[in-house]
Amino acid sequence: ESSVVILKGDTGSGKSTQVPQITLDLMREGILDKGLLVHVCPLVEPLFGLHSRLEAEMDAHKQVCLATGRGNAPGKHDRIALMTAGVLQTAWWEVISQMTVLILDEVHIRCVEYTNLFQMVKLLLQKRNIKVIVMSATLHISQWQVFFNDFSSSVIEISGRQFPLFVFEPEVDLVFETDEALQEAMVHIILAEADLDRGGILGFLRGQTIIECIANELSQHTKTDGMLEGWRVCMFFSKAE
Repeated sequence: ESSVVILKGDTGSGKSTQVPQITLDLMREGILDKGLLVHVCPLVEPLFGLHSRLEAEMDAHKQVCLATGRGNAPGKHDRIALMTAGVLQTAWWEVISQMTVLILDEVHIRCVEYTNLFQMVKLLLQKRNIKVIVMSATLHISQWQVFFNDFSSSVIEISGRQFPLFVFEPEVDLVFETDEALQEAMVHIILAEADLDRGGILGFLRGQTIIECIANELSQHTKTDGMLEGWRVCMFFSKAE
């Protein structure tokens, strides 16, 4: 019934992959107006993985449009359009003519395009009966309630993950006096985890330079260490758009 749903869910709870599918089910049942579901994320990389997951889980090949640049506007047979904030703004009038539900994902990430899009969405809500879902693992619920104060809103909080989380605390606090010391420690930890062969590894660090240094060193290990044969090292930077 609400125009805006503010959804806060733990990382790994299935927000990005399950909410679009649940929304489409509600459309099929007539609870929500049928039309195009637009799912926006300010970062391009997560959209590629989400596109593959949705097509596989929904068995909806060629019904999920991945619009990451010019000329990728959703077609009449598309049920879901995945795009960045900048792409949506570029194709705004064409997309909103078909759109009935808009998902704004990872709203904790700030960039000019996303900030502008939030204002555009508020104006659109004043003129059209659409549903907006705002979600993130770290959003501040009260701030979004204030932002959408002129519209009816509801809050959903999801706890739990679809995978186990283990936290290991060192016996003493680790202090790195230089970037090189931090780099050496991270490489050692990642290589130790890779030897366990439990799947992919994600490492989070601040600063593009140190990320590149660690990635380069790990790439060298994949060429010389037989245990790491077939491993690939990929770098992603949290720079929106």
